[in-house]
Amino acid sequence: MSDKKPLSEAQLAANRANSKKSTGPRSIDGKAISSSNSVKHGITARRPLLPWEECEVYENFIAALVDDLRPSGNLELEISRNVAEAYWRLRSIRSVEEAMLTLPPELINPRDPSCDPTTTYPWNPNTPESPLPPRPKPEEPLLIAARVVLHRSQSFSNLSLYEQRIQRGIKTSMQELRRLQADRKALVEREMPIAINHYKFNLMQDLPFDPAADGFVFSLDEINDALYLDLRKIRIKHAASVEFDLPKYEKRYPKRAA
Repeated sequence: MSDKKPLSEAQLAANRANSKKSTGPRSIDGKAISSSNSVKHGITARRPLLPWEECEVYENFIAALVDDLRPSGNLELEISRNVAEAYWRLRSIRSVEEAMLTLPPELINPRDPSCDPTTTYPWNPNTPESPLPPRPKPEEPLLIAARVVLHRSQSFSNLSLYEQRIQRGIKTSMQELRRLQADRKALVEREMPIAINHYKFNLMQDLPFDPAADGFVFSLDEINDALYLDLRKIRIKHAASVEFDLPKYEKRYPKRAA
């Protein structure tokens, strides 16, 4: 048997009252702020856009990459956007690394006396008696970078791990995207000529045509576009055969009256 005594009604009431005093943010804005309180570099955050990054720049970057990947359909579009967001995260990693390497000495390790901004360095005169403004020697950025790596080596290691993980994700997503696009291309090459013939057959009889009713996954617009391209290829081939001589070309394909 348990030795614990049951709580009295007064204790239960007190517990209920205390639980209502600290339940965290309740509004949408408050929850959004709370969710970003622990963001340090944001590379692993669920939200790709970090607080200091501009939404318009982000959306333009994503749209341009997605356009380059030429997705078709919702699945390919989703994978393409995942790839674009991963590349955005890689850019963020590089920005964080560059920011770390340009930190002023006093922010690298405040406990290190050599990082005291009031310290007079031989290569950076910082005394009131100095007649000229401080002129850092060329090695100053290198020394700062070395100090950052020395004091924040674990941070750089973590960023490197994040970068490798993102690169692996990009590779996997790109393989899946290319597979889907190759399957789609093979399907078009195999099934579209048959769909076009079905369409022509219905046109010949002046009948409506529903691709899905005949078992095709293409829309009527897609079949129309494919038919137009086929006819255009035939005409261009004939134009090339007559060396693009317009009178000879129009003997087979006369210009239609307006």
